[in-house]
Amino acid sequence: MTATTIRRRAALALAAALATTTVALGANAAAGDARCRPVAGKLEERQVDAPPGVFAAEGRLTGGIQGTDRFTMRFDDLSNPIAGTTVSQFVGRSVIETRTGEIDTIVVGAFDTQSGRFSDLFTIVGGTRDWDGATGQLHLYGVFDLGSGTGTSDYRGEVCT
Repeated sequence: MTATTIRRRAALALAAALATTTVALGANAAAGDARCRPVAGKLEERQVDAPPGVFAAEGRLTGGIQGTDRFTMRFDDLSNPIAGTTVSQFVGRSVIETRTGEIDTIVVGAFDTQSGRFSDLFTIVGGTRDWDGATGQLHLYGVFDLGSGTGTSDYRGEVCT
């Protein structure tokens, strides 16, 4: 995969995430009844078994959102850094299971394969039970060690229900 193809995929993924967020936020504003609240906390995660070509991790969120996170993405996204760097871009999906339902998100991020540092944008695209119709975004930033398969991050953002 060429650097141009990688940049094109990343741009398309970011555009899709922004479009989804814009539509979702517009729908909430039109409805006039969305309750938005700031959230912040921590995520500790570990890599789990997954089919070939897929990276999967599970973790525990504490703070403003409390629950279990299940994250998946294509593994080859991490093995193709942007030309001249050690940074790979990726798109994945995360489902956060809380005691009051699930929060469904699309994840766009950048991962430095050398240092393990990453930054993710979780765009909330709905959920179940108390999270039905939820929107918002979470920004996660932290470190994931591919050798040990463990990571920690902080998150902050806004959730609207």
